[in-house]
Amino acid sequence: TLHADDGVLGQTATVTGRSRSPSSTALVYLADGFPTKGRQFQGCQVVIDSARIFSTLVATTGQDGSWSLPSATPNIAALAGMHLWMQAAIVAPGEITLTNALSVYLDSN
Repeated sequence: TLHADDGVLGQTATVTGRSRSPSSTALVYLADGFPTKGRQFQGCQVVIDSARIFSTLVATTGQDGSWSLPSATPNIAALAGMHLWMQAAIVAPGEITLTNALSVYLDSN
């Protein structure tokens, strides 16, 4: 499960998640633009458009499968009002699973 609150320019935003795979790698993909629908990867729906990915955040899941990624939101006025889409891939020995996808709104205050 992937979770993030809307970001505020110039402040720290935190992306958190939980999977059933302890001590695995979580790759959180950030994309702009509209999500896609209908694509499948190993039985999971791919929501973000891979052509629109502009950043990947990497975390290691803890023993309980959770992770947390604090990240500074740039204080760039042109980003205000932008929607970012996120979806994570959990890479564990012998399997790759996808989380839910979500949209985050960037606010100026």
